[in-house]
Amino acid sequence: MIEVTNVIIAHPELDEGPTGVRTLIVKNHWSDSSKIILLVEGCPVTVKSKDLITAIQNATNAGR
Repeated sequence: MIEVTNVIIAHPELDEGPTGVRTLIVKNHWSDSSKIILLVEGCPVTVKSKDLITAIQNATNAGR
């Protein structure tokens, strides 16, 4: 199995103050190619990749 890891740098909003989260790590799921694992402060969260993609598209289109 090949493990794929992506690191996303966090950019907290100025009015939120420091969140403590500096990075979001996105990894492939070990057995299900339709899911990914998000590591938030070291805590793994498994989600369906299509649901995350849809959520990102909805969030970026909300202001239009």
